[in-house]
Amino acid sequence: MSTDTLVPDLADVDNFLDGEMPWRMFDVLRRTDPVHWNPESDGGSGFWSLTRHADILRADRDAATFTSEKFVNLEEVDERQAAIRRSMLETDGPRHLAL
Repeated sequence: MSTDTLVPDLADVDNFLDGEMPWRMFDVLRRTDPVHWNPESDGGSGFWSLTRHADILRADRDAATFTSEKFVNLEEVDERQAAIRRSMLETDGPRHLAL
């Protein structure tokens, strides 16, 4: 399969078992869809992936537009579990700096 026709699915953990597949997926995303919405076929809420350095820096420096407050993980959890398990990865602003 050509990497140009590859439809990256970052939610499919099987894609990360082959050492070559993740690199190909991220290469395709950087070239064709650097700000990528990845739906989840198992009923999860989906997630955004930023694959270009400049986009990552912009998001990191603009907490008013882009937030880390929404709990993201390999599993969906309710708000109570999210609060218990929250780490600095899901925290913005002063709380993030304190951690």
